[in-house]
Amino acid sequence: MGSMARPFTRAFLLTVAVQLILVLNQNLALASEGDTHPQFIQCNVRCQSDCALEESTGAEPQWRTWDLWLTGWTCRENCRYKCMQEDVALRELEKRPTVKYYGKWPFRRVLGLQELFSSLFSVANFVPHFQYFFIWRKVAPATYFMKPLWTAYACSAMWTWFWSAAFHARDTVLTERMDYFGATMSLMFMLFLSIVRVARITDRRRWVMLGIPFVLYFIGHCLYLHFIHFHYGYNMTFSIIIAVAYLASFTAWAFVNRKRPYMWKLIIANTIILIFAFFEVFDFPPVWSLIDAHAVWHAATPIAAYLTWSFLLDDATYSSYDLSSTIRRGNKYYDQE
Repeated sequence: MGSMARPFTRAFLLTVAVQLILVLNQNLALASEGDTHPQFIQCNVRCQSDCALEESTGAEPQWRTWDLWLTGWTCRENCRYKCMQEDVALRELEKRPTVKYYGKWPFRRVLGLQELFSSLFSVANFVPHFQYFFIWRKVAPATYFMKPLWTAYACSAMWTWFWSAAFHARDTVLTERMDYFGATMSLMFMLFLSIVRVARITDRRRWVMLGIPFVLYFIGHCLYLHFIHFHYGYNMTFSIIIAVAYLASFTAWAFVNRKRPYMWKLIIANTIILIFAFFEVFDFPPVWSLIDAHAVWHAATPIAAYLTWSFLLDDATYSSYDLSSTIRRGNKYYDQE
């Protein structure tokens, strides 16, 4: 099994290396209505001047509490947060709607964390993949043809949710890029896996042939976003297309094979993903300055993850048992179903 998994481990490490290399170049965040407001600009200019004075004199920062020091806040970053909160308070007083700042909703900072609930829910999404990485390797039959692929996917998902938690805790160039690129990697991997399972592609050479376009497009996607234009709309559209293709192919296949007693798990898991994905599209300002649509989306997906992994274990057992009733013809297997 170790030798079989090596090509997919290398592919995973390649995509990780691409993400790490790209974050070396830093791009500025896009301007939004909030950070172009005169009140915000004036406040930020005054505060940045104080930061410059602080840096030149080497004075001990009065604003830096233990939690801000622990989470790595700089004086200039704290200025943007302080001025954002002042502008939000002014807007509320004047009965004006909440707007975004630097492309994001204004959240209340808690213990130095920018988006507390989105970060915590990302950790909650990390847990099922971490647990099933070990369960899958131990319980899934060695004869199951997709065992190395789903093992690699568990690594991909853990990588993705780790950076999602980091990004929502502290929005920096590094965490933003790793979050976006990691999410794209996992989505494309899920689509790849659904194609392999639905088409029952057991030949590993065909896995490689199918996977090459995915890897090349992923690299091109990251290069475009990082070096040419970090287009949030394009990235969202691309992610939605990949997600819909995955959900459509896997759910349709599950419905066709719904007589198998475990298929309901995949159907319900994908239904949860589909329903709560609308929160990603129809965004709204954070409630109590803590929970926005993205946080709600992250809160629902751990349930789908547990259901999907449970389905995968059942499918691996069923497929491996079914292998004993197949007829070998040349280099292909034909199911007697």
